[in-house]
Amino acid sequence: MGYIIVISGLSGVGKSTVTALIAKQLDAVLIRQDDYFQDDKPRVTLSNGITVKNWDADSAVDFDAFNLDVLEARYSYAHDYIIVEGFNLVESKLKFVPDLHIHLSYTDSEKLVDIYNNVETITDRVINSRKESKSNIKNDELMVKEVVIPYYLNRLKDTKINHVVPTYIGDDRISIDAICSRVQSLIDNGLRK
Repeated sequence: MGYIIVISGLSGVGKSTVTALIAKQLDAVLIRQDDYFQDDKPRVTLSNGITVKNWDADSAVDFDAFNLDVLEARYSYAHDYIIVEGFNLVESKLKFVPDLHIHLSYTDSEKLVDIYNNVETITDRVINSRKESKSNIKNDELMVKEVVIPYYLNRLKDTKINHVVPTYIGDDRISIDAICSRVQSLIDNGLRK
């Protein structure tokens, strides 16, 4: 039976890059929540009256298929580790219990409470990361402020996170190698029996 290691965080924080590197190091199965989005996303109307697809909603994800794949990977005995990566990984939606949950944060702190104390900074960093990768997304700033961040903060309350890994020191982004090293260390120490 494989260990389930959940790595979560907001979009643009580096989850995909980190989980790919960690999965390779551990020869782990990698299951990405992004692969389980429903074809028909719910819609939300922003304060400017524009209606957009809402990727940040429970109903946007096919949790049945997602949970089934995680459980099949765990009980297949083919791998010692299953890395589960995603944004919305709250216990109320999961049909498995992670052995370790590591959250990548846009803050420079390892304390979960500091996420709530730095909402404005986090919002700015999410918006900037989306501008870098999706420069032509209309209404994205409103989406982040009105939908993504409130949803994220609400879901954090329902999530058992073992460790928070900062991805910034002050205003400077920490290197992916340093983040991976910290995550690997937490996995090594957190799964030692």
